Amino acid sequence: MSRLNVDQIYTRTGTGSPAIREMPAFRGYLSADQFISSSVETKVNIDKVTGEGFFDTNGYWSENVEPGETPPGLYRYTPQVPGYYFFMGNIRTGGTNQSVQYVSIFKNGAQYEVGEIQRAINIVDVVVSSLVYMNGTSDYVELFGYITATSPFFDYASNSATCFFSGFLVRAA
Repeated sequence: MSRLNVDQIYTRTGTGSPAIREMPAFRGYLSADQFISSSVETKVNIDKVTGEGFFDTNGYWSENVEPGETPPGLYRYTPQVPGYYFFMGNIRTGGTNQSVQYVSIFKNGAQYEVGEIQRAINIVDVVVSSLVYMNGTSDYVELFGYITATSPFFDYASNSATCFFSGFLVRAA
């Protein structure tokens, strides 16, 4: 059995894996109801990455700004460590007469993975997850939702666990 030295964990060689402190992760949430148009894919405005259980370890979430700064309104994650990332998103949909709901992970502006549920009720949770390769420079991911309903919205419901997006580096490239 081989042992891992502390030096191997906390240092980085030119071709080695990143150190533990370079293992990016985030978990953000929608902080208020977001009213949207029916039958239109819409970006979920994940605007908070701070607070109980929410974080952005490396500052790669676009809305992670210093106090007093205006967030850019991009609502995207652009990791600067290349590798394979696991992402998971959840939306709670609201509105009446719902018939189709889905949530998608977009990579570089295009749909990458979809989670869908079809049910005619007024509140639905929809989940999506995927393993995604990110190049560590320009690749980014976003969370989008879709609802066919009367007066549709992404539901905050006074609860940060209803619409969230999270991810972490699984393996560096």
